[in-house]
Order: sequence, then structure tokens, then C-alpha cells
Amino acid sequence: MRTKYIFLTVLIGILLFGGSSYTYARLFSNTSESAYDEGDGTSSTGEAALAYSSPIRELIIKGAEYFFKAQADINLLSENTEISDLYGTNFYTFWWAVNSARQNMNTARYYYQELQYKANQTQYNQGVINKLLNFDYDSFQEQNGLIIDVFSEVKRYLVNGDVRGVYMRTSAYFNVITNILEEVKEDLNKGKIPSNNHMWNLNQICVKAHMFGQYIAMVFEAIR
Repeated sequence: MRTKYIFLTVLIGILLFGGSSYTYARLFSNTSESAYDEGDGTSSTGEAALAYSSPIRELIIKGAEYFFKAQADINLLSENTEISDLYGTNFYTFWWAVNSARQNMNTARYYYQELQYKANQTQYNQGVINKLLNFDYDSFQEQNGLIIDVFSEVKRYLVNGDVRGVYMRTSAYFNVITNILEEVKEDLNKGKIPSNNHMWNLNQICVKAHMFGQYIAMVFEAIR
């Protein structure tokens, strides 16, 4: 009986912890690491090693993690901006949210900077690139009801097999979000709630960045 109990405990541990290494994250540029041949295809330079020693897959997930954390902070900013006329201005919440969003976005940008470096040092997997070159993007967009202007941007990179360009574009989105957060912070420095224009722009860029990453993940899942 004791042997059976130990066996079940070990099996549950494998399923809960060991098995997680075989699962796929799904929401933001995931599986795009399959476009690379890591290992022998990665060259080494004499520059100081940072996160680029991590696998591409891990850098993608960590970047997404902090982007989603920042997006949650931005949603809190939006909520408090919306209700300020009814319940008054809670500057403590505004300050906490904007500072947390800035910190999380800076961390997301860090991981994507390292991701770009690692991707630039790693050879493409030509088999996966060929799948991207031959993928039917227009049918995929129509079948899934994807937002045309965002998916058109995705298509512009992937139809040319430019996965490195995808990471560069994501970093550009992150930079814009960070800059708008600085403008929101300036509003707060002046004792004002965030302006409508700043919040409109912030939310729009967040949605576009989110959908850009999601559509990348969807295409790579489709060709996997």
C-alpha cells in the first residue's frame, strides 16, 4: 500500500510540474521560436551576457508576461479615469497604477531587447520559414474574423519570413506605450487626471500590440 501511495505521489508530481515543460503558451507571439535553429546556430560574442543566454521561447513568454501585467495596470488607470467624475480623484491609485505600468513595460522592453539580440544571432529554421512563405494569410484572416489592419501588419512581416521584424515591431509598440505612460505621469505631476487623448491613445496602442502578438501566435499555431 505504501509503495502504491509513493508511486501515485510521484506520478502526480510529474503531471503537475514535469509535464509543464511540454505545454505551449498561446497568447503573445508564442511558437514563433520554431522559426529558429537554436544551439549550433547561435553565435557567441565577447559582449557581456544578459538574458540572451535564455532560450528564445523563454524570452518571448517573459516579455509577454510583463506586457500583460502592464496592460492590467493600464486597465486600472482607465477605470479610475472613467469613474473620477462620479467618485472623485484617487491620486494614490493613479500614481500606483502608472508607476507599476511603467515598471512592467520597462521589464517587457528589456526582455524584448534581449529577444531581438538572441534572434539576430540565431539562424532561421528554413523549413518553418518556407511554411510562412506559403501560408494562405487572406483565407486565415477571413476564417477567423481577424481585425484587418492589425493582421495586414502581421502578414507584411510573416509573408516574407521576417520573424526578426516581428520582434522589432513588438518592441516599437512597447516603446510607444512607455512614452504615453510618461505623458500620463506628466499629467499627474500637474495635479490633473490623465487626459482623454492620452488614455485613448494608450488603450488603442495596447489593443493593437495585444492583437499583433496574438495573431502571430495564431499563425504559428496553424503551421505547427
